[in-house]
Amino acid sequence: FPCKQWLSKRMDGGKLERTLQADSSAAPNEVPLAEYKVVVTTGNVRGAATDATVFVDLHGGDGALPGARVSTGRVNLLQPGLQNTLFDRGQMDSFVFKARNVGKVEAITIGHDGMGDSPAWFCEQVEVVNVTAAPT
Repeated sequence: FPCKQWLSKRMDGGKLERTLQADSSAAPNEVPLAEYKVVVTTGNVRGAATDATVFVDLHGGDGALPGARVSTGRVNLLQPGLQNTLFDRGQMDSFVFKARNVGKVEAITIGHDGMGDSPAWFCEQVEVVNVTAAPT
């Protein structure tokens, strides 16, 4: 995304942000994908279940740059036709999806959209496997 413009209150129109368009002459950078399996366990305590949409964002170092961290971005944990039965009290829910390959998963962000009649949720545990990197 070429910019070649100032981001300054005093120069080039006083703009601090710019919307950049892709340079169609540049070769597209393909981001390698990985397949992940995520198993989420909802706690077995009163009121633990949620009807909100739960998401996960996986973080790791893909090895391209030492010390650099990359992320899959938010991935909603959904299963068509089963949304009303996900994340119930004491339940384990499994999801498989493809997203940016972050290499070794070093951290995760898990959360929900706060929507629904009962959005509060007690997350007991999350297991993540990079199926692409798993030994065969």
